[in-house]
Amino acid sequence: MQRKSPTTLIAFLGIRLFVSIFFLHLPGFVSAQLVGRVLSYEDNKPIAGASIYINNTSIGTTSSATGDFYLQVSEIQNKELIVSYVGYEPIRYELSGPDLAGKRLVFKLAEKEQEMEAVLVMTDPERRRLLQIFKINFVGQTREAERTSIENIKDIYFLPGKDGPKSIIAKADAPIRLKNRMLGYDISFDLIEFAYDPVGGTTSFFGYTRYESFSDKNKYIKNRANAYEGSTQHFFKSVLANKLEEEKFSMLGLKEMKAADGQKMDIGYPLTKAQVLTRDSADTTTFILKVEERLQVKYLKATPGSRYLQGKFPFARGISKSMVQSTLHFTGPLYISADAVIINPLDLQVAEYWSFEKLANLLPQDYKPGD
Repeated sequence: MQRKSPTTLIAFLGIRLFVSIFFLHLPGFVSAQLVGRVLSYEDNKPIAGASIYINNTSIGTTSSATGDFYLQVSEIQNKELIVSYVGYEPIRYELSGPDLAGKRLVFKLAEKEQEMEAVLVMTDPERRRLLQIFKINFVGQTREAERTSIENIKDIYFLPGKDGPKSIIAKADAPIRLKNRMLGYDISFDLIEFAYDPVGGTTSFFGYTRYESFSDKNKYIKNRANAYEGSTQHFFKSVLANKLEEEKFSMLGLKEMKAADGQKMDIGYPLTKAQVLTRDSADTTTFILKVEERLQVKYLKATPGSRYLQGKFPFARGISKSMVQSTLHFTGPLYISADAVIINPLDLQVAEYWSFEKLANLLPQDYKPGD
């Protein structure tokens, strides 16, 4: 029986939570050093052990017993600083170099609201079934996913979904800790929300990611390069650099048409970077990718990942022995930062090959082949 590749909505940076941010002047502030303190919003007491990190990178630190932190950052323009602690709502703060000169950051974290009244009560077999659904749609179905474990699975709980009686929402009061033994990363993921709708065939999740490389990182250089090859990260960086052909990508616009017999069919038409990508007039560091309906992306090479999936799912859509194919569905223009980070990922749906790749295949946003 043919196994259908699910349509997947990938969203890693979707929510924007602000609690309280104050600035105090700090003489001698160095532009590449972030200095501040983390406090409790309820009583202004310092929070020790809070995580402070640049989203989707390995750049991070923790607060001291007095709530103070110091974080050295090589580049702070247009980066997302995340502040989080178990049992508190995380704060996302957009860094801007000129705004931070000579200032000290004070973050106040608010306690998370309790949702126990809505938590699904279930038997052990039912919980195991939902956890398996969660793993497939959160970690992925690739060879990297097989070598990735969730270290604190007990912290994940489920709520009724909003998309129908069979849909679910997964949450965790503590950051989800993953160990990726294929790519050599310990990953901490502050999950904001995970939603799964089996009827519509869609999955979405978003949150904030911190990477810590294993100490023997040289062992993982080849595996990381293999994971990067043909990935969404590889594609969007190639688009911005105007190197689609050089990097072995092609793209077609897809438009649904009706044939003479009334049957629906897709018509493809070639697209260039100039036709789909423009700079945001309101923010010249941001690009806008706009396609009329859908975008079909082909990576004109077989990858180690595609060969693995072809062996595991022989009839999976978008995978062949010579190339891989994915389709992007847009609900609006896509905003992309200069370092190829999707700013509004909730407006993007991914089908076919890329739908198998989830968190286990993601690399830090500052990854470069050879790292």
